[in-house]
Amino acid sequence: MRRTRLASLLLVLLALAVPSAQRLNEAALGQLEWRAIGPAVMGGRIDDLAVDERNPSTIYVGAASGGVWKTINAGTTWTPMFDREGVASIGDIALSASNPDLVWVGTGEPNNRQSSSFGDGVYKSLDGGRTWSHMGLRDTQHIGRVIVDPVDSETVYVAALGKLWGPSAERGVYKTTDGGRTWTNVKFIDQDTGFVDMVMDPNNRNVIYAAAYQRRRTPWGFSGGGAGGGIYKTGDGGRTWVKLTRGLPEGIIGRIGLALWRKDPRVLYATVEHREGGGTFRSDDGGDTWRKMSAVNPRPMYYSKIHIDPTNDRRIFILGASLFVSDDGGRTFADPATGRPGANEVMTPTYDVGVHGDHHALWIDPANPKHLILGNDGGLYVSFDASLTWDKVNNIPIGQFYGISVDMATPYNIYGGLQDTHSFGGPSATRHYLGILNADWVQINTGDGMYAQADPNDPDTIYTESQDGNLSRFHRPTGDRKPIRPTPPPGESPYRFNWTSPLVISPHDSKTLYFGGNRVFRSTDRGDTWTAGPDITRGEDRNTLAIMGMKPGPEMLSRNDGVSAWGTITSLAESPVQAALLWAGTDDGLVQVSRDGGQTWRNVTDRLPGPAQKGRISRVEPSHRDARTVYVSLDRHQDDDFAPYAFMSRDFGETWTSIGGGLPAVGWINVLKEHPKNPAVLFAGTETGLFVSFTTGTDWTRFTHGFPTVPVDDLVIHPRDNDLVVATHGRAIYVLDDISPLGGMTGEIAAAELHLFPPRPATILQRWKHESYSAQRVFAGPNAPAGAILTYHMKTADKARASIAIRDAASRVVRELEGPADAGLNRVVWDLRSAAPAVLAGQRGPFVVPGVYSVTVRAGGRESTATVKVDPDPLFPMTDAERASRFTHLTDVLKLQADLARAGSDLRAVRDQLAPLQDQLKRQPSSPPSVVDAAARLAKGLADLQSRVGGGGGGGGEEGGGGGGGGLRGRVGGLFSELDGSGIHQGTLSGPTAGQRQRLEAARKDHLALAADLDRVLGPELTALNDEIARLKVPRIVRPR
Repeated sequence: MRRTRLASLLLVLLALAVPSAQRLNEAALGQLEWRAIGPAVMGGRIDDLAVDERNPSTIYVGAASGGVWKTINAGTTWTPMFDREGVASIGDIALSASNPDLVWVGTGEPNNRQSSSFGDGVYKSLDGGRTWSHMGLRDTQHIGRVIVDPVDSETVYVAALGKLWGPSAERGVYKTTDGGRTWTNVKFIDQDTGFVDMVMDPNNRNVIYAAAYQRRRTPWGFSGGGAGGGIYKTGDGGRTWVKLTRGLPEGIIGRIGLALWRKDPRVLYATVEHREGGGTFRSDDGGDTWRKMSAVNPRPMYYSKIHIDPTNDRRIFILGASLFVSDDGGRTFADPATGRPGANEVMTPTYDVGVHGDHHALWIDPANPKHLILGNDGGLYVSFDASLTWDKVNNIPIGQFYGISVDMATPYNIYGGLQDTHSFGGPSATRHYLGILNADWVQINTGDGMYAQADPNDPDTIYTESQDGNLSRFHRPTGDRKPIRPTPPPGESPYRFNWTSPLVISPHDSKTLYFGGNRVFRSTDRGDTWTAGPDITRGEDRNTLAIMGMKPGPEMLSRNDGVSAWGTITSLAESPVQAALLWAGTDDGLVQVSRDGGQTWRNVTDRLPGPAQKGRISRVEPSHRDARTVYVSLDRHQDDDFAPYAFMSRDFGETWTSIGGGLPAVGWINVLKEHPKNPAVLFAGTETGLFVSFTTGTDWTRFTHGFPTVPVDDLVIHPRDNDLVVATHGRAIYVLDDISPLGGMTGEIAAAELHLFPPRPATILQRWKHESYSAQRVFAGPNAPAGAILTYHMKTADKARASIAIRDAASRVVRELEGPADAGLNRVVWDLRSAAPAVLAGQRGPFVVPGVYSVTVRAGGRESTATVKVDPDPLFPMTDAERASRFTHLTDVLKLQADLARAGSDLRAVRDQLAPLQDQLKRQPSSPPSVVDAAARLAKGLADLQSRVGGGGGGGGEEGGGGGGGGLRGRVGGLFSELDGSGIHQGTLSGPTAGQRQRLEAARKDHLALAADLDRVLGPELTALNDEIARLKVPRIVRPR
């Protein structure tokens, strides 16, 4: 303990030595723009739907850990509505029947997974979800249902399921009559039993049915039932309740789902979990009596949702891994297309054109019951033929990633596994004009995707993993996937694998793999054979461990659902500095270190401070600089402790220092990473967001601008591009391009008034317009910025904007830009183009010639300079002479365009003065004929010249048949767009053809003739007219310039 205190004191002293300006706050990071790249192709778990029945094009979706999304056009486009709230897990969404803009959200999904996130109560919006107010019940954590009184919207009921990982008094049925300002718990059973579902009689709003549910998760298992479970009814708005029992199972009851038929509220259905008597039940007398219709009740702890066709009480839907449809009140279930018994086979999960399984939400259009909207683990689906066929809404990026990796391709690819939606790989950027499309992503494994690691030396080899250690080696060019999971020899006990078993490719030899089960397995032949180390877990028998006072046995419902093994490795890493130096963490709270590649291990857990000696080890992170240094994060939320725990050791785990104290008090750490080039910079992904520390963990700053509230499960810093790639568990993948300024931030830089960080090399790239007329439903993740990312830090803000000058090797200014001048980090992207003449407003210049350019930023009376290397497109071979020829040709084209633009401007200015003069002459019969004739001759000359000059287009029409604005300007504009692209036209990086050079020369000659005629018309002819009108005492016509 003394050594721990000394280490803590040393870290504090080191932090005090760092200038305070280095501690960047949220605003100082605000200019760093995140890219939400999706993908959206696989969807993600949807817990609830709410549809405005007066306008079914307005739909709200509640994601398990991705917040609230809204569409006002039936799913063509979606907007995230819950980015800045306290949590991202949604339990239920309720709309007011009397006010479509009044929306209630109960947070914390009720589906009881081992990966379920938590909520912090209820929120209310008065403007259709644009803004939210937190309305209390913060400690309920999981909410199953919210009901807004259809007449009195100030009255709201909440079915609070309560804590998943521990007992609490904050559960039951809550009621407010003042719009959420105050709440009353109108039905409380005990600290282990909450309410998971609830329905209201629309004809008598005082009649409510509520389903009580007792359940508990622990680190080692799950128990999904208890004596407190059952169906309760109130007839007086919650003042008194009666438990409904006649015809229902007795004893230990698990999860219950409820449905009430709106046409006759006496008709109810329920799915009831029970060891022997569970199934589907119906009541025709308001719940007084029930009869069992069938034993159908799929995996109740995860589903337990039942729905009634609003026009036919015999037609019911039960949600499960498949969609179960019955037309005889639940006695039998058949495929509507064939009449065959069983679940709807169209809805049975398949891996081709079928619909994803694991259904949690269903909306049936009361005006057209053939119109269904379905939410499941794979996202959102719509049917217009009563479930015979479905359309997938694949433009909501709510993927729940567990782990990610990157390869070394250009641009690099990202690989990762997702909760129940397989494993995928896709590009961090594309040449596509639209961005990163769903079609750019490739499925590389099935099941619940976990870790996916790309071989750094072989881009065709990806190691992929599904749940419980099912490891494969995937060959991307062919799709071949070879299972390589370690297998115990005959007679040995089965290996235990975690839901997310960690995989490591050795940073010292890419053929060497390490894989974590209850042992660490080592392979030197890419997984074909394995050597097993010793069991490094506690080895406890979870069958001896009680849950809610009950030992595991046949009476325990949904026993251990989601936890297939206990006593497993949850994090594993090899030191980048020293080969065979391994660190491992386990789900039963052990931190182990090996210096011989996993053959022997030393347990250093007892050296951690008190509470940290028991808790799931979420991450072990060896330092990239020092073999003795390691970082460890612990996740104790499974012990009902949601605090973040992070520690650092500088002596192989002998002593530890807490480095998580500056993080929010609620929100456990899922991933902890050291910046590879600056050990003072750490990143922490927690259950509520992403944080960075510039002081080795003594204080932390949250990323907020462009990064939502969402669980962060993994992150990686690309070793070449310095991008921060973040795997969220609910909002897919986010990328922050070029974080080298974060890694390069020092006390000296933070104290300087202005500092421009060295930009990374930038590549000239011509985007490929490979797809047209996609409409608005297509999902496209933004590409990386097209150009050089210029990042500079300012100690204090300046009122004036920063000026940026870019010069070539001859010190000629090729481009001038403006940028923000805020305190903290500022960022501008130079598009690698030179400046176009100022008279050509909105016209872009040509790409510069590849080479080294200097960048100077001026702000606040200071300046800072760096250089940036501009590389050519590696896929488009050209000689330096060809690139120079292209630049010169396009520059000459722009100069000619500018001359023509000025000529056109002069002509318009004179014509604008001449027109009112001619009108005045027409109104005065006494106007001298010589003046009238002179004005007419000038007008005709101006019109002829204007026709020859033409308009300002040149990009061509949509079908490629136009020359833009016509005239000489159209001809010259076409010369630019043919090379540089315009509208839907692609363009090229190549130099001009002989024909294009010839056309430019012809245009120059025509311009010379035009200029001579322009000087004549605006010279002698204009002077003659001015001499004539001088006698009339009217204003002279002035020639510009």
